[in-house]
Amino acid sequence: MKDKKSSSTTFKPSVAFDSEQEGRANIELKIEFLMSVIRREAASLTAVDIPDERFFELLKTLPDSKRKFNGLSTDGLADELKGTYPIFRSNAPITLRRHPDLTDRVEKVLDAIRQAVEALSQPPKKVVKVAALSRQLKLANNLREIAEETLYAQKRELETLRADVVSYKNKLESLRRAAEENAVVLRQEIKRLKGEAAKETAQGPKVVPLPTRPARK
Repeated sequence: MKDKKSSSTTFKPSVAFDSEQEGRANIELKIEFLMSVIRREAASLTAVDIPDERFFELLKTLPDSKRKFNGLSTDGLADELKGTYPIFRSNAPITLRRHPDLTDRVEKVLDAIRQAVEALSQPPKKVVKVAALSRQLKLANNLREIAEETLYAQKRELETLRADVVSYKNKLESLRRAAEENAVVLRQEIKRLKGEAAKETAQGPKVVPLPTRPARK
């Protein structure tokens, strides 16, 4: 049973970790991009200066579900939203499900998109002015929460990386000490073997030269 348990313990290769980290970074990039569009801070300057009517149409091209968020990529953006913003790609649904904290932030971003669309779809009448301001405040609070969660997630990731560095340093120091101890043992063993070889040589049978035959006359 012990062997079976030990054999079931596996470690992910470094390639798997790299792929998982890249998938998370890609999702975070899409979250940040969508937030920048909602705030009219998109990298493309045309997305900032366009009239509200066109901006409203652009908001409706943004994802309103997790399925559409997963399928979102830079290639599928409207022309006004394409600019110097870093390229991101679509992701598999399981990639998002692996990160519950990202799933929560994605849901809040999707809610913020729906709120922004609703805010711009209201007619500019004094009767609905208070309600519109209330929706805008709710949207601002939603965006603030997303930004705070992003910051906290980045801090946690930084703390994890720092802990990994300390762990690797400790492992490296342990390996160095073990190597030095092995080197001492090997040197002592070599010295002992040399001593035994010298002793055996000194105690070995001496070679007696054969008597020479007298020369014939």
